[in-house]
Amino acid sequence: EKISEKRIWPKAIIVLPFLSIIDQTTKEYENLLTISGEKADGTWFLTSHSLSDRKYKGGLEEDTEYFFIDTWRTELVITTYDQFLMSLMDPRVRYQMRFHNLCDSLIVMDEVQSLPCKLWKPLKEILNCLVETGNSSILLMSATLPAIIPDAKPLIEDYTSYFKKFNRYRLQFRLQGKLKIGDFCNEVLKRRDKWLQENRRVLITLNTRRSARFVRDKLAKDWPLEFSNTPLLFLSADVTPQDRLRAIETIKKGQPCIVVSTQCIEAG
Repeated sequence: EKISEKRIWPKAIIVLPFLSIIDQTTKEYENLLTISGEKADGTWFLTSHSLSDRKYKGGLEEDTEYFFIDTWRTELVITTYDQFLMSLMDPRVRYQMRFHNLCDSLIVMDEVQSLPCKLWKPLKEILNCLVETGNSSILLMSATLPAIIPDAKPLIEDYTSYFKKFNRYRLQFRLQGKLKIGDFCNEVLKRRDKWLQENRRVLITLNTRRSARFVRDKLAKDWPLEFSNTPLLFLSADVTPQDRLRAIETIKKGQPCIVVSTQCIEAG
């Protein structure tokens, strides 16, 4: 309502924590823009992160393209937290040239709980300044919203009632003691064949890339031949964007599979 009252539709900046989420989100926005009759080129839509394609797709000269990309000269930007934070705090020219595009914008910060605590205080001051002086609107999105901005107003007042209606998960805690990664693998291997026989869809999430690779390799070893059509999928920052997208598309099909992932999957 506040945005419509301004009668000027702002630039939208979508800030995400993981590259794997950007891969998915980019594809969805490209489809939406195509459906609405707009061209998903640089004049409307840009991705800005360490692996993004530096093509503006607007038929411009190369130097001009790079300038428009670096300054976020477009209507919709999908970027990572590191790029967004550098635009706010990094004194280097290449990042400060885009700062003005943060003003008069709608900034959506997804999975904001992924930010380290040491950044909460400076980020609070900067975001308040963007809202009060830069005339921007900021939407913080999280299922476990931290106290980055204590006076933020929720869009849904009684949000707990929505959570109760889903009731999708059953949690079982096993916290009696520490479990080494090798012992954890043995526990998983004991269950693997049963999961395959029951056509289960299983997700195993680990907190480091090394441990995720270790578990994936152990599961892949001596994979039962009778279940060769059931995929073992791996998601982490070590996987190329193309391979991540292929794995995500396989997961979306809803077929039985076992997925080993880092925490990147928790946000998307």
